Amino acid sequence: MKILHTLPREDGFRMPAEFERHRGCFMIWPERADSWANGGYAARRAFTNVIKAIARSEKVIVLASFAQYENARASLPPEVKVVEMSTDDAWARDITPTFVKNNKGELRGIDWGFNAWAAWSTVCISHGTKTTRQRKRCATCWTSTAMTSSRSSSKAARFIRTAKAP
Repeated sequence: MKILHTLPREDGFRMPAEFERHRGCFMIWPERADSWANGGYAARRAFTNVIKAIARSEKVIVLASFAQYENARASLPPEVKVVEMSTDDAWARDITPTFVKNNKGELRGIDWGFNAWAAWSTVCISHGTKTTRQRKRCATCWTSTAMTSSRSSSKAARFIRTAKAP
């Protein structure tokens, strides 16, 4: 993987509109106990239904932890690709790469360097940051979550580069 140090627009790339055709999507298998009530069983059933609906019209790649991989694989249709990858949440938009394209249709993966804005208080407190001034700083700093997310994005980008459409 080549890491570029230019902005995508400098190289003629743009963010596709949400209504434009795309190759597929990433989803993350839910399991986090503090995010999903009653062990996440209802969430996994709901995700299964959503994933099956999406898979009828586009490729779906589901990221599942080692502990949940077999469960995800058994719950999802064979055309859904399940990749073992641990994450700390099920909100794929925050940690999976976003893809931009140019006028030739070439794709480039973007690693946003997620800063855990949604969980800033938990993340900051876990790092001992408790004052208002420090919380403001923490909202824009790298955290252990961001580092995990960045590694996950890199793994996902390597995977997507080698994945072929069904």
